[in-house]
Amino acid sequence: MIPENIINEIKEKADIVSVVSSYVPSLKKKGKNHLGLCPFHSEKTASFTVSQEKGLFHCFGCGEGGNLFSFIMKMEKVDFAEAVKIIGEKIGITVGAQDFAPSQNNKFYNLMEIACKFYESHLDEVNEYIDKRKIKNPKEFRLGYAPDGWDNLLNYLINKGAIAEDIERCGLILPRQSGSGFYDRFRNRLIFPIADQRGRIVGFGGRAIGGEDPKYLNSPDSVIFNKGENLYNLNAAKDFIKHQKFAVLVEGYMDVVGCFEAGLKNVLAPLGTSLTTKQAQLLSRFTDVAIIAFDSDSAGQLASERTQEILKEAGFDVRIASFPEAKDPDEFIKKFGSEKFFDSIKKSSPATEFKIRRIINRFNIKEAEGKSKAAHEIINILSLEKDKILKSEYVKLAAKLLNIGVEILIDEIQNQTTYKNKGYNLKRTTSKPNSKVKEAEKTLIRLILEWEDALPKIKDEFTLDNFTEYKDIFGLLWMKSASEISSLQEENKDSKILREIILSEEPIENKEEILTDCINAIKSFNIKSKMSELRNAMLLSEKEGKTEPLKSMNEEYLKLNEILRTLVR
Repeated sequence: MIPENIINEIKEKADIVSVVSSYVPSLKKKGKNHLGLCPFHSEKTASFTVSQEKGLFHCFGCGEGGNLFSFIMKMEKVDFAEAVKIIGEKIGITVGAQDFAPSQNNKFYNLMEIACKFYESHLDEVNEYIDKRKIKNPKEFRLGYAPDGWDNLLNYLINKGAIAEDIERCGLILPRQSGSGFYDRFRNRLIFPIADQRGRIVGFGGRAIGGEDPKYLNSPDSVIFNKGENLYNLNAAKDFIKHQKFAVLVEGYMDVVGCFEAGLKNVLAPLGTSLTTKQAQLLSRFTDVAIIAFDSDSAGQLASERTQEILKEAGFDVRIASFPEAKDPDEFIKKFGSEKFFDSIKKSSPATEFKIRRIINRFNIKEAEGKSKAAHEIINILSLEKDKILKSEYVKLAAKLLNIGVEILIDEIQNQTTYKNKGYNLKRTTSKPNSKVKEAEKTLIRLILEWEDALPKIKDEFTLDNFTEYKDIFGLLWMKSASEISSLQEENKDSKILREIILSEEPIENKEEILTDCINAIKSFNIKSKMSELRNAMLLSEKEGKTEPLKSMNEEYLKLNEILRTLVR
């Protein structure tokens, strides 16, 4: 267990804005809070809010939120103790080994590290292959080799004290299809260790040395590894990405190695054919500009287009680099050298421009049919562009390249957009606006948190039974001070509502008047509910012929109606 005094010291000294900014580069001061793009879901309009004063964060888009410890737990996928240690390291407070309760996953990280060292120790066996691929410094990437044979790694790890169940959970071995026992997943392959942001080995990629199929083999998802949530070389590249203010995405391990050794250090690769939304969110912590440099074959171009869509959806400025006369960046560097490679990166085109030029190159636009087909493909792309200025500029570019009038393209794009909008409107549903009483209760909570006179006045008018939407929150407020409520860390629907209220930008003016209006709105709602119950009871009495209670119910109904009239005046 970490002593409470160390946790409190870290809590007091750690600046939530400073730490969060290292993960969310878009975070900027706005009013009393800081605003940026949420790292937990894709968004183009910033809704991720951080309060330096309260030490809280909250996304008004997806609802994620909490304090600095919970932020690190979510970002780094660690438990509370590890989050304390990470924040302590960032602000210069050491959490000693005697204070630190190790995560149950540590044994898996240790196991992967031992496996990595095993592969590294066999690298000399493939020196000829390393030389052939012109890899200058394989140790920089901790490259290794999985020797041919069924159980070399398995036996090595067992001798080191590991158990087969844990080795299998790390994805290093597979159960035999017939009989009992296991065999190594990677055999006769060049091994590329995959590290997380903290440099811990979480998986491996293996490239076949001979003609084995598949050519590349990755670790499966495991207790410490998720292929769709990691990026190869991010740990080594992240500081260079922050400094250069852009990232270069390539398709494979060898491309990363080739680019890195050529001097392009802000390079990384998705662990599959194209980027995932989670990987885009991960990358957005370090930059909002990405240059895609995928393979030039049809599979690479399809992956590139899918990656463009995901990056644009995540709010990136996306550019495309091309490498003529080479199938990938690694081959281009080997053929033409690093200088020409850097020149290709500098000359990368905005993604939409690249698409337009690529479409035009696919058709013979000297013929009417070819020009028409190219134009309609371009129209489909531009009809989806939401930025009016960008759309206008790309229309001019396309019209010039196609040698047709700008007005023709504009008309066709408008027709396409109108058609799509009509289709959308048929299915669109309008979300129900918040009820008046719901807003009144939420405003009362804000008043309690901002104004110490509010709670006694509210208690004079209501009991907890008078509240409907946020009864549990009022129950907490009845028992605790506003400062205690502000620091609540439990993660549930009530804590999300509280964070939204606490991180609201504008303070409430005319507090006394607003308080009265809210109290009247809730009273009116309660009275209307009671009157509705009475109406139903009177109708039932009439139906059953019970006239005796009708008079008293009617009198009560009239009294409530009179009170209601005074409230709504």
